[in-house]
Amino acid sequence: MLCGEKDSHSCPIGNFYSNCCFLAFFLLVVRTIGGLKFLVLYS
Repeated sequence: MLCGEKDSHSCPIGNFYSNCCFLAFFLLVVRTIGGLKFLVLYS
């Protein structure tokens, strides 16, 4: 079960790696990096 991206910013640091918050945060970072690469390549 995946949690929303908003949950990744409000989850406790203690169990950050033991729940879905890590995955949500990782996906957010990947998408942000992808967007930046797109802007750099096509600007």
